[in-house]
Amino acid sequence: MKSKIYNYIFIAFIVVSLIGCIFIGILTKKSYVNDTDINLLNKNSKKLNVAIEPVRKNYFNTNIKNYDDLSNSSDYILKVKTTNDRKNLNKTLLTKCEVIKTYKSKNSNKVKKYIYIYEPSTVFIHYDLFLSAGGYVYMKPSNEYYVFLKDLKLPKGYRSSSLEKDSFMYTNPEFSKFNASNDDITAVYNKKDFDTGKIKYFDIKDYDKIFTSLDEKQVYTDFKQHIKSNYD
Repeated sequence: MKSKIYNYIFIAFIVVSLIGCIFIGILTKKSYVNDTDINLLNKNSKKLNVAIEPVRKNYFNTNIKNYDDLSNSSDYILKVKTTNDRKNLNKTLLTKCEVIKTYKSKNSNKVKKYIYIYEPSTVFIHYDLFLSAGGYVYMKPSNEYYVFLKDLKLPKGYRSSSLEKDSFMYTNPEFSKFNASNDDITAVYNKKDFDTGKIKYFDIKDYDKIFTSLDEKQVYTDFKQHIKSNYD
């Protein structure tokens, strides 16, 4: 008799546990937000707070003081046109670009008609946050840009995928992308406005670069003027 009671209790425990797991699974699925869906960026643009994080020294050259530093530190200097082929990955946006012109190339065989560029800013839909690397804002589809690039930093012995073999990273996100138009597509904001959540992605999405000081903007503007006068 006791053994039957224990069996009933055991079966009841299993059934309750299964129901609990199913219930938790349903809640988890409903709460899941696909941060890799790039379409969610514009859909949530008025909710996403903008924050600027420093450019990481272990990935990029942060010692660029003038144009010569930028040029000499770059493995490739290209003029590209962006496509709509984009993938939102972990802490970066991978964008397919058509190469319009090559000004400098460490390896001419690597620069094909189409390349991929890792754009280092992050979208956290779940936390209503767009985290910009050094004030970087994503490239706009069908726009032309001058870009300063390097080969990807990969671990020794790492076997690159076919996609990674055609991919590049910026020399420094702050000074590696310049719109080919003559327009000034940048903006300066008060740093406090970022800290208080006043600036939304909707406010900055049409710019190429955002700054927190006029001095920073002037350096970027000087670089662009030099590029336009030498590469156009």
